[in-house]
Formats: sequence, structure tokens, C-alpha cells
Amino acid sequence: YDSDIELVKSTLLDCVKETKNILQVPNPYVAFLELADNSLNFRLSFYISDVGNKLSIQTEVYTLIIITLLLMGITAVLEEKKE
Repeated sequence: YDSDIELVKSTLLDCVKETKNILQVPNPYVAFLELADNSLNFRLSFYISDVGNKLSIQTEVYTLIIITLLLMGITAVLEEKKE
């Protein structure tokens, strides 16, 4: 729980703003969802201009997020899906 919540939120939004084909209206937003066992969980929401390119846009955003957080020394923990 040693990550700066506001820094993480602003970094996620910056990554969205740097990605093409993401609409700025309505505004992208980040919600701080919970204190999990081993992580702080956030939800990033944004709208895209071309639904046909959803996967490539998501890939671009998520890749930029992971790279940016790693460069900042913030570890992104992936939640295991329960079956």
C-alpha cells in the first residue's frame, strides 16, 4: 500500500490522454475501487472513437500504462481470475 494514489490516478489519465482515438468528452476517469489483499485496485474508464479498433486501442493504452508505471517504480499487480 505504499503507492501514491493521486500519482497513480493522474498517471493513468495521462496515458489515456496520450493515446489516439480516445475521446476526451465524456472525460476519462479513474476510480479507486478497493484495498485488496496485495494491491490497490483502480478502474480506468474511457470512450473510444472507433469501436472497430477497440482491441488495438486497449492494447496501446494498457501497454503504455505498464511501461509508465514500471519506469516510475510502481508495480502493477494483475488480479488472478477465479474460476
